[in-house]
Amino acid sequence: MADEGPSSSDARLRSLGELSAGIVHELRNALQIIASAAYVAEQRPEHSKDELARIRRTTESAQRMVSDLLVLANGLDGQSERARLVDVVQRAREEFYGREVAWDDATLTSNIFVKGHSGLLSRLLCILYENAIQVKAPRVVAIRTTGRLEGTNFVLSVFDDGPGVAEGIAPRIFEPLVTGRDGGSGVGLALARRIAHAHAGEIHLVVSPLGGAGFEIILPQQ
Repeated sequence: MADEGPSSSDARLRSLGELSAGIVHELRNALQIIASAAYVAEQRPEHSKDELARIRRTTESAQRMVSDLLVLANGLDGQSERARLVDVVQRAREEFYGREVAWDDATLTSNIFVKGHSGLLSRLLCILYENAIQVKAPRVVAIRTTGRLEGTNFVLSVFDDGPGVAEGIAPRIFEPLVTGRDGGSGVGLALARRIAHAHAGEIHLVVSPLGGAGFEIILPQQ
């Protein structure tokens, strides 16, 4: 029988490399926010209290993010919980406190629950939200989050009114280093797919009713 050790080891190294790139990507976003807040505090001392609070929130968020992604590296065994969808969405929304976004959560109800790691599911949403905000900056983006039960699956959708995904890269949008945004790293959506797969789920690019990008996360009801 052929020795499968090296190939298995190579696959794990690739997996850890992707995860490390995801952590770097998320930390870079946090550091940009911290640097921006520090600059404003220096230039406009009258706003220093608000900006210091922003730095604190972002630092705490970065610490949670690293902890969540380390769970992803070690597997979700014993880490799943029954989480209320609106709480998962709210946790993701807190990451964008003070940023101008037209949020639309009108169709979310408090009686929908999903089983998984709530921190990682919130991180998945953060990636989609951040992409939507960045691709439409400096204009305000509209983001709609919906959730529904469909047979034995739970379907979570995120839609925005940005420019959408270029047709040429759409089939490869979840591959590492593939990006349609100037300055983008091509890491975020690869990490989002990894989080979905860790929950035995899938993530797909779909048509957005708002005219921009649409993503559908399908998770089994366990």
